Amino acid sequence: MSHIPDFYWAQRKDKLFLTVDVPNVDKNQAQIHLTDEGKVSFKGKGGELHEKADYELNLELLHPIKAEESKYHITARNIQFVIMKKETGSYWERLLKQPGKNIHCKVDWEHWKDEDSEDEFDFGSAWDSKDMADLDFGSDKESSSDEGSIEDGVEEDGSTMKDASQNESNHENHS
Repeated sequence: MSHIPDFYWAQRKDKLFLTVDVPNVDKNQAQIHLTDEGKVSFKGKGGELHEKADYELNLELLHPIKAEESKYHITARNIQFVIMKKETGSYWERLLKQPGKNIHCKVDWEHWKDEDSEDEFDFGSAWDSKDMADLDFGSDKESSSDEGSIEDGVEEDGSTMKDASQNESNHENHS
């Protein structure tokens, strides 16, 4: 019997952030599929070092997505998705098509922004400083603390996230 993992989500006007909470996923055995209709599925083995288990997650999102433009990355702690919405605009009122509470679905507070504050500029933690030199005004010479985050699709080691469409062809080659 497969376990259902917890998953976390946040959104912007044009994309969703989805994190599936399964550590140590075997990258070669993981099966990840996204469809334009808004179906997201993950099946794989993972968990703590000596307690590996089978995990499976099947989600039907509230609205259609752009599966070809969506990306994912399997890390040592979880699977991170950046899922592109088919229609850019207002925020979705919920993640899943099925109304009601899903005990495995949680808010990703790390990536969460309110819809009305998405366009606001973040002056950073140095805003309260009396010295204007402490403020980050977007200089090209300095690297941002967000560099390598899930939001831009670039990992800390410089690699990029995989396209969701690439996994299907990789999975077919391993079959």
